[in-house]
Amino acid sequence: MTKLYTTRVGFTMVELLVCVAVIGVLASFLVPAFGRSLDAAHLTKCRGAMRGLSQGVILWASEHEGELPRSSHSAFGYQQRGWAKSILPYLGEPENPDNPTWLVLQKRYFRCQEDSLRTSGLSYGLNSFFELDPDFDDYQGSPQQWRRLASIPSPTRTILLAEVPSSADHVMAHFWEEGGIGYDVDIDRHNGKSQFAFADGHIELLAIGKTFDPAAGINLWNPSTAR
Repeated sequence: MTKLYTTRVGFTMVELLVCVAVIGVLASFLVPAFGRSLDAAHLTKCRGAMRGLSQGVILWASEHEGELPRSSHSAFGYQQRGWAKSILPYLGEPENPDNPTWLVLQKRYFRCQEDSLRTSGLSYGLNSFFELDPDFDDYQGSPQQWRRLASIPSPTRTILLAEVPSSADHVMAHFWEEGGIGYDVDIDRHNGKSQFAFADGHIELLAIGKTFDPAAGINLWNPSTAR
């Protein structure tokens, strides 16, 4: 007698549930790994951007008798451009862009990818200690000034640029010493840490407490205390 065989097509419910479970397990491994990989890529790109900007600031100073550019904290009062526009020629861009071009350049050079919600302004700010004036500003170390690179006692330990959360192009760290406005730094842009460019041009990924902690005697913002 001839036996008849039927060919089963498709999956049983049990097999389908097993497949779904396996895919879920794989996703639980792959999604975090992809997220970490993306974070690492953004961190690397941000670090490269900060390095380029800090080198631009240093090069600008080298061609201006060692004097550092100013931020909006004081640039207007001295009839100067802010630091970001000042260093554009060192990035291969025109010094006086029109507004539409400037918005494009902000995104190209001055925007961290982890700062994705920002649509205008800079992701980075200049340490305002380099432009303080004892006639107008109150700060520890006054009347000493650090307008020139050569006047910075420890450039390897003094912060030049930091990541900022607002539209300001500077960090008013001298207010922190008096318990003022609080940190105007994006302190957890990179998984609880932030990147900082130092006055010698190198970059470090640090928790904010590693840059400013009065109880521990740490202040890498004020050139007179940065060690």
